[in-house]
Amino acid sequence: MKVAELIKQLEQYGPEQEVHLSMPSHDYWRTQLAPPVRHVQELQVRHSDYHNSWTVAAEDEDQEETPTVVVLEC
Repeated sequence: MKVAELIKQLEQYGPEQEVHLSMPSHDYWRTQLAPPVRHVQELQVRHSDYHNSWTVAAEDEDQEETPTVVVLEC
């Protein structure tokens, strides 16, 4: 999702409404966690084959192979 797409979707909600992220807990009951967003920042990420997902890149990683993205941090 691009920043413009996120802004467009968020415009339909009230400015005082809380923002949370939904993610699986991976527990037995398949609970969906929904922690609140606490911080927004630009970070470099890399794809992890082990996690089969994007992870925050280490500061010393090659910047050409790590795209910079907007991260909503819980």
